[in-house]
Amino acid sequence: MYGRPTWMLRIGLLLMFVIAVGAALSSLATQRWNGQSLLIHEYVQALDRVEIAVLQMETGQRGYLITGETPYLAPYEAGRRTITAALDAFTAFDPVAIGLSAAKPPISGLVADKMDELDRTVALRRDFGAAAARQVMDTDAGRKLMTALRSELEGLRQQANSLTKRRQD
Repeated sequence: MYGRPTWMLRIGLLLMFVIAVGAALSSLATQRWNGQSLLIHEYVQALDRVEIAVLQMETGQRGYLITGETPYLAPYEAGRRTITAALDAFTAFDPVAIGLSAAKPPISGLVADKMDELDRTVALRRDFGAAAARQVMDTDAGRKLMTALRSELEGLRQQANSLTKRRQD
C-alpha cells in the first residue's frame, strides 16, 4: 500500500527535475543568444560611427575646397577627432566570437587612405590654392576610396544583418 504512492512521488519529482533542467538550459540559450544579438548590434553601430566620421571629414573638406574659408573645416575637424575612437571600437570586435566571417576586413586601411587623401587636398587648398587641390580631385582617387569603403562597410552590415535574421528564424 505504501509502495505505489512512493513510486508516483519519485516519478513526479523526476519529471519536475527534468522540466527544471530544461527550463534552465533554455534560459541559458536565450541569454547567450541575446548577448550575441547585442554584440552584433554594437558591431553595426561601430561600423556606422566609422562611416559617419569619414563622411563628416569629407563634408568639411568639400566645403573648404569650394570656399577656401576655414569655418567650413569644422565638420572635417570633428570627424578627425572621432575617427580614432570609432576605428578602435570597430577593431575591438572579434568577428568570429559573434558568428561572422573570420577574415579581417580592410576597413582601417581604407579609412587611413581616405584620411590621407582628405588631408592632402585640404593642405593643397590651404597652401597652394584651389587649382592645386583640384588637380588631386580630378584623379577621382577620393571617390574611388569612398566607394570602396562604403562597399566594405555595407558588406559587413549585410553579413551582420543576415546572421541576425538566421538566428531569429
